Amino acid sequence: MTTLHRIALLGFSAFECQALASYFRLASTREPRYELVQLMLGADFVVADADHPPSVELVQAVQRLPETVFVGANPPEGAVAWLPRPIDPRRVLRELDAFATRRMQSSLPARAAALARRRGAEAEARRRTVIQPARPERPAPPEHLLLQPGDRGAAAEVVDLPLPLELAPQGTAPAAAPAVAEARPSSAAKALIVDDSEVALRFLQKKLAPFGLVADCVRHSDAAIERLAQRRYDFVFLDMELGDRSALDGLGLCRRIKRSASGANVVMVTAHHSELDRVRGALAGCDGFLGKPLDADELALYLARCGVRAPVAASAVLS
Repeated sequence: MTTLHRIALLGFSAFECQALASYFRLASTREPRYELVQLMLGADFVVADADHPPSVELVQAVQRLPETVFVGANPPEGAVAWLPRPIDPRRVLRELDAFATRRMQSSLPARAAALARRRGAEAEARRRTVIQPARPERPAPPEHLLLQPGDRGAAAEVVDLPLPLELAPQGTAPAAAPAVAEARPSSAAKALIVDDSEVALRFLQKKLAPFGLVADCVRHSDAAIERLAQRRYDFVFLDMELGDRSALDGLGLCRRIKRSASGANVVMVTAHHSELDRVRGALAGCDGFLGKPLDADELALYLARCGVRAPVAASAVLS
């Protein structure tokens, strides 16, 4: 038997909403299940941007603090669940699971009655039954908290999912996903490669050389943090798995780099490149994702998007 809870996203950028929506879809086979909904008033729980004041005010106004996971640097007073950025979808799910457990424990009589009504159903039907817990009545949001055109929306368009209308700008086009930060010209660009494999380090270093990227190589997270403290890098290429010598895996190191505001483009280069892995990388803050074995065309395309191109060979110019 599956329990379904409805989630509203408030205040996040289009990119963050898209990544969270993808993660919820990928986790749709777990228990409990979550689905994103259009309106906060129809949601069981809320995931809100703690750094977006209109979203925080709205949650407070409709008395949803006990059912909201805040993500950001400034959680409001009275927040029950709070996580720092970058967004870690697994931790968001854990907080939602805690909310769901409390909700189900408080509604056991209603759930038992629902199960009793289905005793005559066959076992397969029971396994596929979705129980929707009763939702308490909530006050409507004050009109002054509904954003007007030109204000930042609570959430921009998420794939094919309409987003919360309470905070969405009216009559405006969906916000575009943020562009990849532009790197310095290739002649001045510097890269740090982090991988626990010496072979992988030298291979990627060789692939970056034609683009004029001067690459330093390290084999664990502590060495990477030390190098980043000593000099500025335009790119950091990370493996997701960094071995036993590393205190942080690639995702953890990516979050650390992004929190430091170093300005580097962080690129995952890993054998773990399923859709779920890509979502986890995106929510950790990485700017690019390349699979292993490395595709030279994909590498060239990513670097070109960042303003770094390989020089044309003299022989090619003369021919």
